[in-house]
Amino acid sequence: MVDAARECFGEKGYEQTTNRDIGDRAGLTAPAIYLYFDSKLALFVECFRAAHGDLVTYLRGAIAGLDTSREALKALTAAYAETWRIFPAESAFLSSVPAEIRRHPEIASLLAAEPNTVLTVITEIVERGVQSGEIEPAISTSIVSMFLCITLGLAQNGALNGQHGVHDAAQGYARLFDGQVFREVPAQAQRPG
Repeated sequence: MVDAARECFGEKGYEQTTNRDIGDRAGLTAPAIYLYFDSKLALFVECFRAAHGDLVTYLRGAIAGLDTSREALKALTAAYAETWRIFPAESAFLSSVPAEIRRHPEIASLLAAEPNTVLTVITEIVERGVQSGEIEPAISTSIVSMFLCITLGLAQNGALNGQHGVHDAAQGYARLFDGQVFREVPAQAQRPG
């Protein structure tokens, strides 16, 4: 039932998804949902937990064993993009959560109590980089914020453009990360006119 609900919420949103939609997709009657969950809201939160758990398990696997924070952050970005291929329903659902939080304070308050494990993964990578001397301690908080924004941006890109758009964006991040985006321009060419 959680898989069916996650698909419905990801496609139609929280408010537009009915218990009948979920029941039809899960092969149950709408009232049968209450045998498992107290409310649609409780089911939504369980969908979040399950999707987030799948995603974080995959991300942790993708960065396991990497020696540097640079390698881990680059791999994290690529893996996050790959989740749109591996977990399409979970990715679509999770990309809708920020909008649902803004629309529904009851969702926001419940999800605020949930651990943000993607943020935890990013923080752990950055802290490891600070400890090794790879990342300047004074900018560590901004690095964590930047990579959280990257994951949120990839999620929104995926919602708008699907997995191909996410992969293109992740490749752009990788090129930026590797210093392959900007070229040196002679000073005289920089000034128009």
